Amino acid sequence: MNYIENSNKNLVLFKKKEIPLKELKEFNYNLLTGIKSDKTLNDYFIYLMDFLRNIYELGDHKPDNTEIIKMLYSITKEDISNYIMLLKNDRELKHSSINKIISALKHFFKEIETRDDNFKNPIKNIKYFKKDPVDPEKILRLTKTDIKKMIDSIEVNNEKDFRNVMIMKTLYYTGMRSDELRSLTYKQILEKEDKYMIRLDKTKSQKIQYIPLLKKLAIEILEYKQNIQYNFNIKDKEISDYYVFPAFFEKNSKLTANSLNFMLKNIAKKILRKDISAHFFRHAIATEMLLSDNNISISDVQDFLRHSDIKTTKIYDDAIELKKQNTVEKIPEL
Repeated sequence: MNYIENSNKNLVLFKKKEIPLKELKEFNYNLLTGIKSDKTLNDYFIYLMDFLRNIYELGDHKPDNTEIIKMLYSITKEDISNYIMLLKNDRELKHSSINKIISALKHFFKEIETRDDNFKNPIKNIKYFKKDPVDPEKILRLTKTDIKKMIDSIEVNNEKDFRNVMIMKTLYYTGMRSDELRSLTYKQILEKEDKYMIRLDKTKSQKIQYIPLLKKLAIEILEYKQNIQYNFNIKDKEISDYYVFPAFFEKNSKLTANSLNFMLKNIAKKILRKDISAHFFRHAIATEMLLSDNNISISDVQDFLRHSDIKTTKIYDDAIELKKQNTVEKIPEL
């Protein structure tokens, strides 16, 4: 592809070529080593393309792999600084959101650096923003009291009502991700010496993981299972392959992410007047653990959430700051 590049980083393309979406996705996998999640790959690619479109005049053109690499080679530290200021001042993004974009760009440039010893990484010394000020309302986006109100609002008249109650309890008590919960089958629920756990075969890290299951929740899931078996005449030898929380019990079809979030949003808007998703439950249990008086550490929460890097868990550090504020309020008055 022929192009002319001027000092203002304006890229003038002579031959426009439509690049198939498949080829663009392959670019993610070719350049981004070590990232297993499709969602992370897609997010990183969106951040990259937004960055390049703000540096170069691409119009509707979809650059191919070679073009993208050439453009990245021509990027300067000043380009990156100007883009970050655009995110902060013009788009007014939160520091946490800007840091996600910086992290994505750092990954791309690091990949080039590992392949070319002569490459001068323009983002290498770009620092992340400090955390946004603690906002109690954002920390406690969904509390255990909120979740209890949502559960108590459901009058269980059928299997789907029962399912929805158990979904919310399982999301909270296990901290499971949406896809992990939606993919859960009965054969993944294990019992040994009166202790229960969930075996996760499909996780974000692509590794088999085990989640200890609160006995109270395990017993409720087994009661729920018996109810489903009885009402739909499912034999013991067949139930193991059934989804615990299916879209339709008769078809044993997997619940979609949109359907799960739609159900939760409807209940939350009606009862709490809040807009939530399934991931809010994972955030809720992590925050409640750190706010409790049981001396639960950030590393304990890391283990519970199954984060490979504690840096990921530290997004919940604000809960610790809020706990400090609560402690100050308990100081005996003079």
